[in-house]
Amino acid sequence: MIGILLLHINGLNALETKLVDFVNPMIGTANSITESALKFSENREGNVSGGLSGNDDSGQMSAWYVFASLVFYPVSPAVPEYIISGPLFEKITFELTTQKKIIIQAPETAEGKAYIQEIKWNGKPYSKVHLNHNELLQGGLIEFKMGETPNLNWGVFKKDSPYSLTP
Repeated sequence: MIGILLLHINGLNALETKLVDFVNPMIGTANSITESALKFSENREGNVSGGLSGNDDSGQMSAWYVFASLVFYPVSPAVPEYIISGPLFEKITFELTTQKKIIIQAPETAEGKAYIQEIKWNGKPYSKVHLNHNELLQGGLIEFKMGETPNLNWGVFKKDSPYSLTP
């Protein structure tokens, strides 16, 4: 419902249609982000004039794609949380200014597996569909087990949802 309202208010702008994917985890459908990022990379990327269709937004589509392919997106700048997407890379390392690192591993992405089956954060199961900014600053290892089809049981419980003003 929120996603539909967002599309209605803003029209069918390319960025808004991508943002809807990051709203979906808030309403219990967590896998559409990965699908959109994959379709975007396959169909719209290019280092040529006009390579990103609808890219008249001062770089917002590019920013969306970078965030989506690197695992997370800051849906609300007022909340220190990032909505999780399936990584498009086997390994990602962020070197923080605190001398700590965030290492994200998803080896199955090389096999074309695009859907999150489970996540482990520092070896412990992690079922939330969001990452907390302050926890990320502590560094650590985030391991993604990816599959060929969506895991419809991952991130669907209320306790896994990101912050929301509405119940």
